[in-house]
Amino acid sequence: MMVRLAEIGSANIERFGLSGEFRVLSIPEEVLGSEEMQALFGRPGRGMIQFEGDVYQGQQTEGTITALSFTQFIGTHAGVSDDVVYAATKAFWENLDDVHSTAFFLQAVTPETAFTSVNVPLHPGAIRYYEEAGFDIPDALQGKTAPGVRACATHPEWKA
Repeated sequence: MMVRLAEIGSANIERFGLSGEFRVLSIPEEVLGSEEMQALFGRPGRGMIQFEGDVYQGQQTEGTITALSFTQFIGTHAGVSDDVVYAATKAFWENLDDVHSTAFFLQAVTPETAFTSVNVPLHPGAIRYYEEAGFDIPDALQGKTAPGVRACATHPEWKA
């Protein structure tokens, strides 16, 4: 038995199918609503994903598989120029079809899910692109803080 976090379509999991048959275990439906599972799903960067049992060669699991998911995002620091981050952000989103065709595990990334589980302020260069492209950016990711909350340590210009 192997327990491992891996994206759907992972080459590490595909290797199992190259050498034989295997099963991906699904979280039982009766467990999904439990406090323990909801606590896991509610953590930053965590959620639930469902996928069909025929994703991998050699996989013997049939039907829909429910699993714990994790969200990845690209980060940087305040020292990278706004123009560089703007260009990188723009290149990613304007080539999303290419990203989806080459990275199965990123197919859930859409403009609607862009900020799912992101819990750190965005770089000003990224904010510029998202605003120009019409994304609805949560205030917390723009460095805007509620009264009494300290400003972001890496962006002192974002005052509380």
